[in-house]
Amino acid sequence: MPHDIKTIERFMELRAKGESFSRIAKKLKVGKQTLIKWDKEYREEIANRKAAELEALQEKYYLTVERSIKFYGEKIGVLETELAKRDLADLGTKEIYELLLEYRAELKELGVSPVFLSEDEIHERQGERQLLETITEPLQDHFKGKGTKRYGT
Repeated sequence: MPHDIKTIERFMELRAKGESFSRIAKKLKVGKQTLIKWDKEYREEIANRKAAELEALQEKYYLTVERSIKFYGEKIGVLETELAKRDLADLGTKEIYELLLEYRAELKELGVSPVFLSEDEIHERQGERQLLETITEPLQDHFKGKGTKRYGT
């Protein structure tokens, strides 16, 4: 039975939010196999929506990369200023060095951000995937059920 575009849109929205096929199947009253097919067909669009969801969550909880970089940068500055005042033999110096290293490591980790695709890029990737599936489908059909048998053995 063909499904309307609103159902497919809702599916992509729910998948982007990380919902399971089982949960979506119940909500939309659509079979899991159909959902799996849609997941493959709209993979790039779902990935784009996931990136948007991630960005919205980061913004909501003040976890944007820029804010985090500023936070850790300021803390590193404070720690470096404090270290410059201290004698390295001082007992608290070790803890300050460890904290400084920890903040620098956190700052280094912040190099990852969501990747967005333009609609043209989405369509291009979908076309490439469909072409690959068209090319490989006859091979998959040929080898289905062959198991581990090799060359007539």
